Amino acid sequence: MTLFNPHCSLETLKSVTGLENFEDLFLKLRGSSLVETYDGGRFGLQELVKQYASGLLEPHESVLLPRFREYFYGVVVAKGWALQPHMHKEKLAKMMGETKGLPEEFKGEGGLALFTDILYQQTMTEFELERQNILLAFELLMEDGDGEKLKGFLDGVTAYFQIKAYWADYIRLAEKALAFFEEKGDEKYQSALLNNLGVFYGTLGEWDKTLEYCGKDLEISKKLGDEHGMAQTWANIANIQHAKGHKEEAVKTVKKALEVFERLGDRLSAETVRENLKIFKSSDE
Repeated sequence: MTLFNPHCSLETLKSVTGLENFEDLFLKLRGSSLVETYDGGRFGLQELVKQYASGLLEPHESVLLPRFREYFYGVVVAKGWALQPHMHKEKLAKMMGETKGLPEEFKGEGGLALFTDILYQQTMTEFELERQNILLAFELLMEDGDGEKLKGFLDGVTAYFQIKAYWADYIRLAEKALAFFEEKGDEKYQSALLNNLGVFYGTLGEWDKTLEYCGKDLEISKKLGDEHGMAQTWANIANIQHAKGHKEEAVKTVKKALEVFERLGDRLSAETVRENLKIFKSSDE
């Protein structure tokens, strides 16, 4: 239980321990006042019990750590998409339609928006409570070396770190993952990470770092013939150019991105850069 610093959910404990009689054992611990209760249905052991349990669990870490890793990998992959509802409208509609016993307010106009908001808030609350465990799970995934799982995990947590402005957390994870995928020769996912790092450093106003990552991303996208990736990078570069006061360059660059998004039929990205183009032009007047 020392894995879960300082507390965790009952579901997490049951999954990681793998004990069939977990509920009975847990009730005995609570009855003996050896368990501390926290908000959000979370629990932790008394400090002396933690120290004792640590010694008992150490020989079993080869079993417990993979369970911990797989549990949080599953949580992130299964739930992280809900933090990007604009990209998953059909999935949300299907999920709501398959959910039984919903109250009447979900069936009328605005029902999907209400369902989406509740799922979003539930996911955000869970990720916030599990933040330290999520960070540890990433380190364990890195050690395990399964690139596909690492991709799924990072895709699931990126929006969370961005929404909560945990820039340092994401940058640390992404730069470690970037080195991993460079070693594996996976240029496509390197491009995705470079794009995200460019966005995060741009948010922090570290323009030189942003341009460094955007330049590397653009180079890989050109090599792979990835037009959509090139357009995303041009859109990011245009934002930097505008922020640095190079307004004419920003307009030219964002127009290149818009042309590609429109040609490829990416309406969401096209609308975003179209709005940026309006801002760039209006600020130049």
